[in-house]
Amino acid sequence: MNNKKINFGCCNWTRDAMKWRQRFEAADVTWVSRTNNGPADLLAKHRLPDNCSFQYHYYVPPFIVSALHCNHS
Repeated sequence: MNNKKINFGCCNWTRDAMKWRQRFEAADVTWVSRTNNGPADLLAKHRLPDNCSFQYHYYVPPFIVSALHCNHS
């Protein structure tokens, strides 16, 4: 994201994120390890239902509620 090194596996994601970043007057991009961002790690590891390429959550999924509480405090 910070133009240090090109990662071809994430090229499209990086390009989209950079376009979104340009829409704001100020935006910082900071890497956060998995151990410090439990909810994101749980979402990334969560299995999608069969025959589904993405999943939309209208409410906070129950499996990340406790991790969100831990991150908040």
